[in-house]
Amino acid sequence: MEYEKLMEKAKGAKSAEELLALAKENDIEMTEEEAEETFAMLGKSGELSDEELANVSGGGCHVNVGGKSFVVVTSALNCMNGRYESNWTTKTSYMGIKTDELVYAKDSFTLRKTWFGVSKDGQCGRCRWLCFKGGTGYCRLTAE
Repeated sequence: MEYEKLMEKAKGAKSAEELLALAKENDIEMTEEEAEETFAMLGKSGELSDEELANVSGGGCHVNVGGKSFVVVTSALNCMNGRYESNWTTKTSYMGIKTDELVYAKDSFTLRKTWFGVSKDGQCGRCRWLCFKGGTGYCRLTAE
């Protein structure tokens, strides 16, 4: 299926389960958690939540998870707390083919792989402390 048509169908999904089924129909690997995060991102109505509004109106770039506030990060942001640890390792097959594999956090694989592709070592997109909430990346070491 063409990318544009697939994206339109994805945007029209009425649930994370429907999005997951669409992914499977098109041979796209996606976990239930990734489907929920992607559905949350696609389902934005254009209105900001109170948390998003606070962030853009000077409240800082934080996301609340489990009653704690964490700093929002981007893939190419250099480590801000000096505790970077790579979440990726390169493995070489017996045929000499190199592949990048996750070491620690293995959730949100599609998002992690995307962030990995646009970041370098020492940046958030490759760090083991990177977490996601609704598609937003945050540093697990910055709890307030």
